[in-house]
Amino acid sequence: MRHAVRALREMDGRTCLGIGFSAGGTALWNAVKEGLELQALICVSSTRLRFETSPLHIPTMVAWGELDPYRPPESWNNIVPKRWKSYAGKQHDFYRTDALTAGSPLRAEIAAFIEGLFA
Repeated sequence: MRHAVRALREMDGRTCLGIGFSAGGTALWNAVKEGLELQALICVSSTRLRFETSPLHIPTMVAWGELDPYRPPESWNNIVPKRWKSYAGKQHDFYRTDALTAGSPLRAEIAAFIEGLFA
């Protein structure tokens, strides 16, 4: 994780939007905390974020499968990310199919978040 965060931090992301799934989202979140500049960040099933205690300085969205035993409690969702969504009946790895399926609720939610950034 430290190696990934260090490599990400060295990127010029000022014109980029980060999207990370599982540990990838956690790596991006930590890179932003350590100075990576992004326009916004989307983390899907990045359950290690449950240990974070404060929001980032950029727009953030997190998404969880409702049945993921490691997702943070709703009280966390109401404090740390700017926007969050929990998908009923879904496990941790729901994104493996939902992110690839045209018209999936996950893809629609991500698209709406991105559109809201530039509206």
